[in-house]
Amino acid sequence: VRFRGGAKEYVSEHTLDGKVVGLLFGANGPFCAGFVRNFAKVYKAVKREESDPFEVVYVSADKSRREFDRFVKGMPWLALPFRDNSLLFERFGVPNDVRTWPKLVILSPSNEVVFEDAVPVAKKCVQEKKPEAFGSVLASAWTQGKSF
Repeated sequence: VRFRGGAKEYVSEHTLDGKVVGLLFGANGPFCAGFVRNFAKVYKAVKREESDPFEVVYVSADKSRREFDRFVKGMPWLALPFRDNSLLFERFGVPNDVRTWPKLVILSPSNEVVFEDAVPVAKKCVQEKKPEAFGSVLASAWTQGKSF
C-alpha cells in the first residue's frame, strides 16, 4: 500500500523484485515518528526515480488502524496493510518492544539480510547532513549477499 495525496494505492508484490529492500519495523510513537521524518530525507536523496533499485516497506506494530493510517500518510515509501505482523517481526529477529524500534532491516535483491539494523547509519547520515551517503549502504547490499 502506498499513500499518494491522502488516497491509498495498492501496488503489486513484484514492485520489489530485483531491488534492495529496507524493512522498517515500528509503530506510531515518539521514537519512530522522529526517525521517519528524518529518514524520509534520506529516502528521497537515494531514491530519486521510481525505477531506482531501492524500496522501503513499513512493517507496522500499530495497535489500531487509526494509528496506522495517521502514521503511514506521511511516509513516501510502501507499507504492508494494517494487520498483525508479529510473524515478520519474529522472522527478522525484531523484538515486539517499543524500546527497540524503529529497526531498519536491509535485504539484498536475493532476499538475504545484509544489515540487521541500518537505523544508526541513517541517523548518522542525517546528523552529518549527508543523506545521500546512505547510498553506500545500499550499494554494498546490492553487491553482497552476505550478512555483515
